[in-house]
Amino acid sequence: MTGITYTILLLITSSALAQQKESFDLAIFSAPVGFQKSNTNDVVSYSIVNNQKGTYCQIGIYKSTISKGNLQTDFKSEWQDLVVKTYKPNAEPEMIPASSENGWDAQGGAAPFEFTGGQAVAMLVTMSGYNRCLSIVILTNTDDYQPQIEKFLESVDLIKPAKESSPTSQ
Repeated sequence: MTGITYTILLLITSSALAQQKESFDLAIFSAPVGFQKSNTNDVVSYSIVNNQKGTYCQIGIYKSTISKGNLQTDFKSEWQDLVVKTYKPNAEPEMIPASSENGWDAQGGAAPFEFTGGQAVAMLVTMSGYNRCLSIVILTNTDDYQPQIEKFLESVDLIKPAKESSPTSQ
């Protein structure tokens, strides 16, 4: 009986500790631990707030769209639509070096913005491939959540769409 109890306990513990993968549109990822999930048809968001410190972090994964033709054009378009129109950053984005993996190219950038009288940062990661574009927007007013942000971004995998879309004409 001790062996069976030990085996059951081990299975329960290991399944509780294993970070389950979630999916949205073309993205498969591990949700950030401790964040609250909300979603609509176009975006799934994870957020956390520390009222005592007055800090927050929000991660939004946006439904993919048809690519504008290349990563740089997709990033610029997504930056305007998802960041500038809503958050009005104080500067152009500080760019993170682009990378490529499994047919997807990724570009990131970040810029400060003001939110309810305090300083915050808007980060955008845009991935382009197979004539699709998918973006992640991260908003925060602290470095406290940097480990969760990095772990989340490292967990993101994009799948090849079932049917490639035609790029829009320029």
